[in-house]
Amino acid sequence: MTRIPFRKSLSILALVATVFLISGNAFAANQYSFGGMSSSCFTHAAVAMTPYDRSIQSDVYRMTHERVYHNAGKTGMILLYGPLRPWQDMYGDNARLNVSYIDPDGPGRDAYVAADLRHIGPRGLRIIRTLNSNNHAQTTTEVQTMSVAVPYSDLDEYEGFYDIRLYVVRSNTSVSPVAFGYSMCSNIN
Repeated sequence: MTRIPFRKSLSILALVATVFLISGNAFAANQYSFGGMSSSCFTHAAVAMTPYDRSIQSDVYRMTHERVYHNAGKTGMILLYGPLRPWQDMYGDNARLNVSYIDPDGPGRDAYVAADLRHIGPRGLRIIRTLNSNNHAQTTTEVQTMSVAVPYSDLDEYEGFYDIRLYVVRSNTSVSPVAFGYSMCSNIN
């Protein structure tokens, strides 16, 4: 039987402890940003969404550390597309669409984060629900969550697909709105 030297075993133990510490911090960050890890929620980070072509060409956005925001000196709209599968693990009377964001001017018009829940199918495009941080935000640089109830009767079309459009908008560089992500969760009543 081969023995592992004492020093080497301490190094391996330190490496394993570091991995657990880092993964624990990542899990805590995900819970904070996206409303928790739950089997009754479909969650999606803003950094994993697909940016609209014009947002890419105008070099208007940055994606870092679970957040999407404007490049320094840039204004305008960042448009992101993300998937949604609302009928997976849903129960209760309706679902809840949640969007995590920062809107530093609150209800002011210099910055906002907005979201559209959409269905695209044989009958065309249908916008099911819309959220806008100007209708929900407090004036703060802290992370906030806006949400809206979505009846399951609005999520029962199996032909076509559902998606989320997320907008991060600023009209001047003195404010910095940020998008973190969205979730669709069961709402037990």
